[in-house]
Amino acid sequence: MRRLVLVAICVAVPLSGSTTGAQGRPAACRATVVHHTPNRALGTLSDSRWLRLDSRTAGMYGVLFGGEVVSGRLALYAGGKNPHTGGNEKILWLMPQRAKLGSEMRLVGRRLDAAGSFVEHLGWATSDDTPGQDFPSIVVVPRPGCWRLTLRSGRITGSVVALVRPPG
Repeated sequence: MRRLVLVAICVAVPLSGSTTGAQGRPAACRATVVHHTPNRALGTLSDSRWLRLDSRTAGMYGVLFGGEVVSGRLALYAGGKNPHTGGNEKILWLMPQRAKLGSEMRLVGRRLDAAGSFVEHLGWATSDDTPGQDFPSIVVVPRPGCWRLTLRSGRITGSVVALVRPPG
């Protein structure tokens, strides 16, 4: 009688853009997708790289003036500056005109793969080039890792997830 023996070999391969988790093991960061397709909702910035915020309020976007794209997803550098270009990690957050916002936007960062948090307060800006309400930012995440960035103002909340890489 013959026996057929099947041997399965499982290899864990981190997703591109992963970071290191507890005890140095790879951990995937499911960062927010960066879009490169034109988006008329962004006004004159419609050909820019952009993000859709996870929110109950429709029409919340982030337009990238800094940041990187790793495997089609949002990546930033810790410390708020890109070490290769010297540019700041700028994101323009666009909120719908009809949204009931306060006078400032609060950006709260919470690390998803370890302990860590930070807060930034963003002032409101206006532009004839973009519809809605604008909140420019330089996102200064304190440490590498996987971070949820949550924006809150008035009655609205929206979030994105970013892979944050070491500054050098």
